[in-house]
Amino acid sequence: MTCKDCGHRDPYSLKHCWVCHPPNLRTPHGRLRRCLLDHKMSVTRFSQIVGFDRGMIANLFAFNRPPTLEFIQCAAQIFGVRAGWLAFGEEPKND
Repeated sequence: MTCKDCGHRDPYSLKHCWVCHPPNLRTPHGRLRRCLLDHKMSVTRFSQIVGFDRGMIANLFAFNRPPTLEFIQCAAQIFGVRAGWLAFGEEPKND
């Protein structure tokens, strides 16, 4: 997709320009989208790696369905992030 406003080209997005409209990191869906963008990974490729159905992952985004704990754990491992951050936005505690 090429953004009509800024001209940014993104082969991993069909609807949104993530430069003009970055993902909302206050939601699990936004944090997952941020991980996908940072790793330049499509939903299709991600589904192949984690072994979840592509349609299920697309429905998570389309209908704001909450991801399962199993899905969060798999995604966190793939992207190298903490599951608590991906699911709830938890920051690491400084002791």
